[in-house]
Amino acid sequence: MLARTYYLFGQPQRNWSAFADAALAYGKKYASRDSHSLYDAAAQMEGFIKDDKVLLTKADQIIQQALAANRSYDNLCTLAKLLHKLGRDPEAARVAQEAVAQAAKDQKNPEEATELLAEISQKKPG
Repeated sequence: MLARTYYLFGQPQRNWSAFADAALAYGKKYASRDSHSLYDAAAQMEGFIKDDKVLLTKADQIIQQALAANRSYDNLCTLAKLLHKLGRDPEAARVAQEAVAQAAKDQKNPEEATELLAEISQKKPG
């Protein structure tokens, strides 16, 4: 199943819907043992997909599977970015703040999360 996910990602014309479905199916079976592959899938989708709400929602579901197994900085930051792209800025800011706190615990650089917080705070309502 993981091989299918990587195969789909490697195709010249990516079928993001099939990629997301394969990642979600993989997560149902293996999330507790392999949250990193789920993070990787969601992060790839977050990076490549700009404004397709259906696909971004699937990426959100994938990162939620990873977070159920591991509330790491990377997983939290990816969730925050997805929420921001989905227009859910109050929730994105809360999760980004949690990511910054987790980065301090993990002794990681919180730069991505702090940049996202700055971007959200500069965004004008309406």
